[in-house]
Amino acid sequence: EIQTSIKRIQPTVTSINVFRGYRGTELSDQVPTEETLKFVKESAGRIKKHGFLWGCSSRVTTIDEPTIKAMAESGCIQMDFGVERGSNEELKRLRKGQTVEIVDSIFVLCKRYKVRTFASYLVNIPNEHEKDLEEIQTSIKRIQPTVTSINVFRGYRGTELSDQVPTEETLKFVKE
Repeated sequence: EIQTSIKRIQPTVTSINVFRGYRGTELSDQVPTEETLKFVKESAGRIKKHGFLWGCSSRVTTIDEPTIKAMAESGCIQMDFGVERGSNEELKRLRKGQTVEIVDSIFVLCKRYKVRTFASYLVNIPNEHEKDLEEIQTSIKRIQPTVTSINVFRGYRGTELSDQVPTEETLKFVKE
């Protein structure tokens, strides 16, 4: 099973921190699950007591203010998000299950609790227009992530979007 019990990981993380002198880690192989978030809320004091710093990847649709607050109080210093696009239309086309408004609100909350943010965007989507890139720029200015990553789309064979990728050119934009 890919998902490991957070209760099994906690003693290991604590011993790495205390006995080997490490000060932090990143939970990067998966987004926080309900089990992870429950553990963080229940264990915030114990984690903080050890001075352990950590970060994770998450979806903006899986967290809320109490969770971000508990994570920050437990030593979470950075959260990474796949923002991907700057408009609701494009997010819907990518089937992200999130809106610009949700993204904006989560980034405001992270700032409120002094959690750094990493925003990942995706460009070179099939049938991309210049206005899509302008919307990404507007989004970056609006949410002001600590770190921004612009990634070039390269589809997996057989997927819906991959089948729309031009085969002879990259970074091809549709003229409006």
